[in-house]
Amino acid sequence: MILRGVSVRILTDNIPRLYDFYTEKLGFKVVWGDRNTPYVDFADADGNKCLALFINSGMEAYQGYVPLVGKQRSDQAVYCTFVKNLDAFYEELKSKGVEFMGEPQYISGWDMRVVYFRDPDGNLFEICEEN
Repeated sequence: MILRGVSVRILTDNIPRLYDFYTEKLGFKVVWGDRNTPYVDFADADGNKCLALFINSGMEAYQGYVPLVGKQRSDQAVYCTFVKNLDAFYEELKSKGVEFMGEPQYISGWDMRVVYFRDPDGNLFEICEEN
């Protein structure tokens, strides 16, 4: 069996805060929902669904779901995306208040230029330059 499609869904306790971050700072377009709904779908610049937000408490609808608690959080997933001009994109987001972990850099072992930042919930994002 081969799975079809990929959907990245970020679980959060604060939809309005992440909604504002993704729309105002990253420029994502809303496909469904708004800052007051428990679920929001976003699209990329080409109109393709690329990310969703879901309120943490909504997971309780699945019988047997048990959230991880009491563990120190570590990065277990990274949202990765590509842009044509990393420096221009970096400067644009920086001007909107996005706080980066550093400046764009070339990593020879990966043969690519990247930069990282976190959303207000601490989720890790990687922006790569198309080569």
